[in-house]
Amino acid sequence: AHPGLPISSTTASATTVGANFGLAVASLPRRLEEIPRHAGESDASSVVALHVFCAVLALLIASPECFGMSPSPLPSTVNSDCTAMLQLGHRDGKPETPLDWAFTSGDPVAKEKWSAWDRSEGWSAAQRPGVNLSDVSVWPVVNGKKGGWSFGLQTPQVFVLSMAERKIRRQRFAGLFEGLCPSASIIWAPAIDGRQIPAELKWMNGFVDTHVWDYTRPGNWACYASHLAILREAYQKCPTCDLMVYEDDVIFAPNFKQRWEHLLSKLPSDWDIIRIGAFSQWSAPFAVTPDYLYSSAVANTWGYVVRAAKVKILADLLAGMPVKGHRGVDAVMQLFNKELKTYSPAVPLIQAASACHDTDVKPGDTECETVEILQRAADQLKKSWPQGYCRRYCKATGVLRTGNQTCLDDRGEMCCPYHCPPYAEMQGEFSEKCP
Repeated sequence: AHPGLPISSTTASATTVGANFGLAVASLPRRLEEIPRHAGESDASSVVALHVFCAVLALLIASPECFGMSPSPLPSTVNSDCTAMLQLGHRDGKPETPLDWAFTSGDPVAKEKWSAWDRSEGWSAAQRPGVNLSDVSVWPVVNGKKGGWSFGLQTPQVFVLSMAERKIRRQRFAGLFEGLCPSASIIWAPAIDGRQIPAELKWMNGFVDTHVWDYTRPGNWACYASHLAILREAYQKCPTCDLMVYEDDVIFAPNFKQRWEHLLSKLPSDWDIIRIGAFSQWSAPFAVTPDYLYSSAVANTWGYVVRAAKVKILADLLAGMPVKGHRGVDAVMQLFNKELKTYSPAVPLIQAASACHDTDVKPGDTECETVEILQRAADQLKKSWPQGYCRRYCKATGVLRTGNQTCLDDRGEMCCPYHCPPYAEMQGEFSEKCP
C-alpha cells in the first residue's frame, strides 16, 4: 500500500496524475526490498505487476478523459491491496521518508540518538512495535467521499492520534467521522508509546531529569513528540493543505456540521488555529463574542485545526521545546498565541468520551476501553453537554482571580461568565448519513 496517492475524487490535474503515477512507480524498489529473501521470482513479479496495475489505475481514475472515457467511481471489486495503495494516508506505518524532527534545542548527541531510535522503532520506523496499519479490523479505513464535505477548509488532511491498543476508540471515531460525509480520508497516526522511549532521550536531554513535572509521566513527552510528528509529516505530505488533528476518544457535538459552519462564518478571516473543543480556558481570552473566544490559553488537544501556512511555524515553535518537561503540549501551545491567533467556539464542538487518559493510565486498561463504557460516556455527554468551558481565571460571574489575569475587552460577564459552565442536552444526532 503506497502512502501518498489520493482518490478522494475521480478527476485531478495533470500534475496530480503525474505525481500519482510517479509515486506508484517510485515505490517499487522499496516494495521489492520488503519481499522475504526466501521468496521466489514469482513473488517479485507479482509485486511488480500489482504496482504497475495500480499505477495505471490511478492514472485512469484521476484523468479518464485521457483514455476517452467518462469519469466513474472506483469499482468495489478492485483488489483490496490496490485500493489501499491508492488511499491517502500512510498505510504501511511510516512517513514516506524518515521524519526530519529539526529540534532547535537539546543535546546534539541526544538528538542523534533520538533520530536513530525513531528510524528503528519510533515514528519513522518501517515496522512500529505493535502497529500494523494494514490490518483494517484494527485500523479501519475511512476514505474521503467524492464531493464530500471539506469542513470549509483548504484540502484538509485529517490525522487521528491513537495508541495502538485503542482499537475500540478507533472503530467508534471512524463511524462518527464517516457519518460527516467528509472529502478527506482519515490518516491514522499511531501515537508514540512513552514506555518504549529511552528515558535519557526525553526532551533531548541526554540524561534522566528527575526534577521535572513529567519525570514519572513518560506519556507526556510521547504525546508532545507525537503532535510534533503529525505537524512535520503533514507539512511534508502537503504544505498547502490545512491540517485537522483529533485524538481518538473524541465525539462530535450533535449537528456538528451546522455548528462548525456557523463558527467559520463568524471567525475573523485571519485565524491561524482553531481549538475545536476543550475542558477549560486557563487564562482570560483576548476577546469574547457570543460565537467564539479569541483564546490565550486552552486546555487539551482533543481536536484542532492549523491553517496550511502555519503548520510549519507551529512545528518549529514546538521543536524549540521551550519548557521541556514542565508542561504538556496543550500548555506549551499557549506560549505561541502572539505568533498564532487561536480561536475556540463559544460552546465546545467535540468532547473526550472516555474515562482513560493515555499520558497517565496504562494503555489497555479494560475498565475504560469497553464498547459499553464508551457508549455510556457518549450518551451521557449528549444529555449533558458543557455549554462553555471552565474558566480557570474566574472565581465567579464577573469576578477574576487575583494575579495578572485580565480581560482585555470586557471585565464583566462576557469574559468571566462563571467558573464552570452550565450543562444542557444537545439536540440532534452525533453523526449524519451521507446523501
